[in-house]
Amino acid sequence: MPHASYCDRDRTSFATFSLHYGSGHDQYAEMELSRAEPDTMFGVLIGNLFRSSLGIELGMAQKKVEAILGTTRTVGKGANGNTLLRYRIDDFGTTGVLNGYALPTYFITAEFDAVGLVEYRFGFEYP
Repeated sequence: MPHASYCDRDRTSFATFSLHYGSGHDQYAEMELSRAEPDTMFGVLIGNLFRSSLGIELGMAQKKVEAILGTTRTVGKGANGNTLLRYRIDDFGTTGVLNGYALPTYFITAEFDAVGLVEYRFGFEYP
């Protein structure tokens, strides 16, 4: 998918914005905050803290993220032993968010190591 990745001024946090095929100019369907450096970098953003519109930022404790997003039944472990949380909204018929964008599913994934949140990704799945 076409995307643009940025780092913070200390190169310790990275934000990636992804477009779906057929999207218009600056219609980013997915966003990821991560400690892992992407393969390509579009630029450096001023500041030293990336935060989602819900106030979620890297390093947060799992309990704090769950307090914001709610509890989920989808919890697992990654191959690296990290805890993974998955949320999804897929009731197209009754969800205004999905109807408004004519997309089938909205998702959130959060990955935690022993210290805190290391990756947070959210957006609309590609149809």
